[in-house]
Formats: sequence, C-alpha cells, structure tokens
Amino acid sequence: MAGYDGHRGWFYAIAVDPDCRRSGIGAALVRQARARLERLGCRKINLQIRARNEAVATFYQSLGTEVEPNTSMGREF
Repeated sequence: MAGYDGHRGWFYAIAVDPDCRRSGIGAALVRQARARLERLGCRKINLQIRARNEAVATFYQSLGTEVEPNTSMGREF
C-alpha cells in the first residue's frame, strides 16, 4: 500500500508471501508503486522500518533508498 498527500509519498505496506520472497516480486511492487507516485507528481517517498529489521533495510537500500537522520514519534492507546 502506498499513498501520496500532495507533498510526499509513503510506502505503508509492501509485503510478499514468505514462500515467494527473493523472487523479484517485492522489487517489482516497489518499482510499480514508485512509478505511480511519480506520475502523480511525487518527488520524494518516505517509509519507516524497524531499526533491527536489517533484511528489509538491505532490500530497500538495494532499490536506492537511503537512511535519513529523522526522529519518528508515535503513541499507542
């Protein structure tokens, strides 16, 4: 799932069945979502992952995503 608010794009959930991972499906989903966001005028995409999720960080870095020095804040109810 990806979204665009007119300012920034977001990748909210990109998921592939564990049995189908490492087959290129995830990369294809990300590329397709990025292309669609770009067509809408999106110039930057954000996403959040858990710091300890090194496999996902490596995956997104392989697609050109860089780690940014931001602070994420939230609140659970």
